[in-house]
Amino acid sequence: MNRFTFTRVLQFNIEDRLGVYVPLIKGRDIVQLAKKLNANTVILFARDAWGRAYYRSKIAPLNTKLGKRDLIQEVIESAKKEGIKVIVMIGHTTNPILFSKHPEWAQRGLNGEVIVMNKDPPNLEKRIEWPLMCPNSPFIDIVSKEVEEVLKYDIDGILLDSFRYMPDIEGACFCNFCRERHEKDLGISMPTKADWNTLVYRKSFLWRYKINVEGLKRIKEKLKNMSSRVVLGYNSHPGGWRGRANRIIEMARNYIDVVFAECSETDYQPPGFIAEMVRLSLAMSGGKPVWASRNSFHTCLTTTCTSPIAIRQGLREAFIAGGWPLYLVFSSAYVQDPRITKAINVVYKEIEKLEDYVIDARPIRYVGILFSNKSRDWGGRDTPEIITDCIRGFYYALLARHLPLSYIADSDLDSGKLEDYRVLVLANAQSLSKQAVGHLVDYVKKGGGLLATYKTSIMDEYGTQLDDLQLGGLLGIRYKGEINTPWSYIKIRKEHKVVEGFSKGQLILWGDFDRNFVDRRVPKDIANHAYVEPKEEEGVIANVVLPLEEFGSEYENGRSPPVAGAETEAPAIVTNHLGEGRALYFSGQIGRIFWRTGLVDYLSMIYNAVLWLGGKPPISAKGPETFEMSAYELDDSILVHLLNYTYNQRILTGSPSTHEKFVFCSTHSIHPAREIIPIHDIELRVYGREVKNVRSLLRDDANYGIERRGEMTIINIPKLQEYEVILIE
Repeated sequence: MNRFTFTRVLQFNIEDRLGVYVPLIKGRDIVQLAKKLNANTVILFARDAWGRAYYRSKIAPLNTKLGKRDLIQEVIESAKKEGIKVIVMIGHTTNPILFSKHPEWAQRGLNGEVIVMNKDPPNLEKRIEWPLMCPNSPFIDIVSKEVEEVLKYDIDGILLDSFRYMPDIEGACFCNFCRERHEKDLGISMPTKADWNTLVYRKSFLWRYKINVEGLKRIKEKLKNMSSRVVLGYNSHPGGWRGRANRIIEMARNYIDVVFAECSETDYQPPGFIAEMVRLSLAMSGGKPVWASRNSFHTCLTTTCTSPIAIRQGLREAFIAGGWPLYLVFSSAYVQDPRITKAINVVYKEIEKLEDYVIDARPIRYVGILFSNKSRDWGGRDTPEIITDCIRGFYYALLARHLPLSYIADSDLDSGKLEDYRVLVLANAQSLSKQAVGHLVDYVKKGGGLLATYKTSIMDEYGTQLDDLQLGGLLGIRYKGEINTPWSYIKIRKEHKVVEGFSKGQLILWGDFDRNFVDRRVPKDIANHAYVEPKEEEGVIANVVLPLEEFGSEYENGRSPPVAGAETEAPAIVTNHLGEGRALYFSGQIGRIFWRTGLVDYLSMIYNAVLWLGGKPPISAKGPETFEMSAYELDDSILVHLLNYTYNQRILTGSPSTHEKFVFCSTHSIHPAREIIPIHDIELRVYGREVKNVRSLLRDDANYGIERRGEMTIINIPKLQEYEVILIE
């Protein structure tokens, strides 16, 4: 693909069932909004989720509120005059109009009921408002015809909505088309229960992913045959649907030109979530361009606007992580709330100014964190958050310590694309291929650092449980089983860099209480340890300590941890050397516990471990946890983004459990960031390179002090307001 030009995006959605404001919205209005925002790309519906077209279609009825107007043509004519690109969105899996004609084309659950996208309380009568159509039905032919129709217009790209065809039994399609194709493809009937221990079920689970991929491949081939210049984007929704869609992107990366990382969960997630989803999407897609969305609204309050700070910083998050921001506006907010334009122009002007710098920038590699789709599926099974919590704990711990970090995919391990990283983190990466294991051994022998936890490598790539850890030799351990316990501790056995700041003999709590607290006191397996035997006692830093009782007897009764009991000989932290490299192993799920609790003990051990494995990073930052540093390599310089997350942090109220009856206040209050607090005295630390000059790319009045300390150069940033971009030459 040529240089990516769709870098500042406005997505304009007409979302309401009645199309109330459609008569008021002309194509030139949408383009003028884009121009006011300084966007260079507009995305709008060719066909909406209600089944109505906004162009003259032979397969979908025109939205009656348009009269005889062609909104797509109106937008194109106005956009071309302003040099703005136009991308149309097709393929919405919801299509009530089509469903009314062909109900047999809908996705249907195991009980035969239509699967819908609309969210309703489970105890209310179920509505079929947004039925999901099945990609195994002739619906996929309709999507293909949509491609043919919209390519008659002078568009620059097509954005295909996600098929929403998921593999989990409770959300999987069992329509007649699926049943027939499944039997044809696999030679067996569709499994009707989630029997993860059978290869038959796991093959069926994987088959459902392949249906998505084949649909994408078909659309891409249709597009390629009709136009070589029109790009294809796909809505991946990386933080939704249990993370399953990330595997679709990884498997279909050859059929997608742009990944749309829809980040509608942003307001429920920590600061930095949009940047995280960009890094995740880059890893899954093999580095394809990524659009990441910041909605104009807060949570689900679609007809009004959130705070300008939340929008500005959200768009910047997408950019600093290597993606391109997409600002999503609903037609109701466009008409009802004039504040939708506030705060966008300043960010899009910043990005326009910086585009030439970042277009060929390469992320500085130091830590690569494996986001293993196979491990999430085969190891996490019905509770995939067990795996993703492990991964995200490491991500946010290292983000807080301002180290260069990236996500990597299973495909990267399988192909051996590891040489750029100083440290690889395998957080409970249970499922690894033999190829990945071989590449990891070579990587460590050549000087790399490997950090692994819990049951890493206990399965092959197909989810088959093995007798031993495939990486046992590299980690210096032999797997003997699992220590099942509701709570545990680890006890520091000796001094080491990994436990710097802890004293010998110190006990560190291992575990957490369950947030539902309905049928169990603690989350599944959270305090468990892999029971391993070290090949060399010298490498053991800490041991596992069992609890004295099942639970504690303090204020929270069955929620609190018991005191420590007997110390075991089972190691909790093991180090090993292989060739020129190092390996470190935690027998428990330190990333998962940090993600849930945020306690500094786990953060310190994660940070210490990475530094011991990787040595001094090429660049890092020192300062409060509440900013993000993102660093890139240019030909003869380093580009550094600094984004301030020091907000009046969201008010996140909670209760000890979700079913508490006598709570003090609402337990799910979520506020947007309304103000940014400037932070001071940040240090950028560049190691092993001579620094000749430092300048801001956004502020002419910036002045940075430079101090040389041996092989390290310290660059002093006296104050960070909202956002700064620094070029180190």
